[in-house]
Amino acid sequence: MTGRPLKFEWMEALRGADLSHAEYRVLLNLSTYANSDLTNAYPSRATLCADSGVSGPTAKKALRRLVEKGWLVLTEQGGNQHWKGKANVYSLSIPKGVTQLPPSGVEGGNSFSEGGKSTPPEGGNSVTPHQKELPGDNTSGSEEGVSYVSDAGASARPLTDDPQEPEPDSSAPEPEPLGPDPALNPLPWIDDKLPGGFRLGERDTAKALLAEGKHYGDVLYAILGARNSRKRPTSKRYKRPEEGIA
Repeated sequence: MTGRPLKFEWMEALRGADLSHAEYRVLLNLSTYANSDLTNAYPSRATLCADSGVSGPTAKKALRRLVEKGWLVLTEQGGNQHWKGKANVYSLSIPKGVTQLPPSGVEGGNSFSEGGKSTPPEGGNSVTPHQKELPGDNTSGSEEGVSYVSDAGASARPLTDDPQEPEPDSSAPEPEPLGPDPALNPLPWIDDKLPGGFRLGERDTAKALLAEGKHYGDVLYAILGARNSRKRPTSKRYKRPEEGIA
């Protein structure tokens, strides 16, 4: 761990996640109800729908998909399936294979996924996607200091003392940018994380909190919390006056 808030570590892993717009909004708003240890989030279905701007069926489908994808864990089932009673209780999680987190101080540091530390697979040597393990590689069978590698679709060849580096594949897609660096320019990062971006007055609020020395992750959650705490107007049913008796 890097000493930063655990929820902010989770937010960093969420960057670039393969989620639909509805799933992202539901997950981000649900996270505002979780504790600092990513547990015990249990807003009512109606509250979560209002915060996320989605319908009930859409929220229900998004929650199911988020559990399947590993971003949520249903820790206690409530009565939401009957649209009454106690709400479901969720914990935030990080799916296996998500490696968008910063290193933990060691080159190639541990990824923050289920279980914490990542360990190499059992069985000894690891094989990269661009190498194939040759039969008998588990032995020391090198001949006079010459080793062999095998590329996909190519025969084994010896490595010389001055190997030529392969030319980069121009057809390979360029990696997608990770977005603005929050440490250098936090306002674009906060605007990118907020569903729908900054609303009226929220940019000035963010500037003021940052000027007070608040962490940009805390500023994001402060704005989301303010959105969720606003009172929503309730519609009054119109009552028709009683007609007089003729």
